[in-house]
Amino acid sequence: MSNYNILCDEDNVCYEDSFCKLTPTSLILKTYYFPSGNDKTIKLTDIQLVYYKQQKMIKDVFKIQTWGMIF
Repeated sequence: MSNYNILCDEDNVCYEDSFCKLTPTSLILKTYYFPSGNDKTIKLTDIQLVYYKQQKMIKDVFKIQTWGMIF
């Protein structure tokens, strides 16, 4: 169990959307690997830094996230 104070539901899911799932011990990136579409699981203890940048529609509209892509 991690040392983070995270509120979770009865299924041990703290947050979930169509891109990721957060549990008390891991972050799961959905359909990370291409072309298989398999998920990638990262232990929370392995995460050293989180960077957040709010997207601006006009400036960032044509940028895409290439997680899991080979190029």
